[in-house]
This record gives sequence, C-alpha cells and structure tokens, in this order.
Amino acid sequence: NGFKPHRVRFVPVSGLTGTNVREAPTSSGDAAALREWYDGPTLLEAIDGFFPANRKIEEPMRIIVSDLFPEGKGITAKGR
Repeated sequence: NGFKPHRVRFVPVSGLTGTNVREAPTSSGDAAALREWYDGPTLLEAIDGFFPANRKIEEPMRIIVSDLFPEGKGITAKGR
C-alpha cells in the first residue's frame, strides 16, 4: 500500500530562517545556493496544490466507538 511516488513532493525549507516557506529565495543572500538546484514551489504553494481526499459523503459515516457515557436519559458515544 503506502504512498504513490508521483503524489509525493519534497520541498526544502528552513524553519530557522524561513527560506522557501512563503517566498522563493532570491539570487542574492544566504539562500542563493538553493536556487542553483531547486526550482520547485515554496512550501505554501505546494500546500495550496494539494488535492482533497475523496470522501463518500452520500454514504453513512462509520467510526470506531471506543467508549460510551450515560448522560441523563441518553448515551453519548466517544469515537475516533
């Protein structure tokens, strides 16, 4: 099973300096070396390009019930 290789995208970022998170690095500065080998999207551009999961909203919702709590005249189910 696992991930489909054509759907996986690797985006190099720096959490310390914020390089390639919101804006692509410029040709000058400390992040200029990144431009030499990476010309893909920034992290936010990659996130914006995600496809939503296919959900079957027409069918009943199914969850795993892990606990039941009596509340007044009813019962509350806890699921995950």
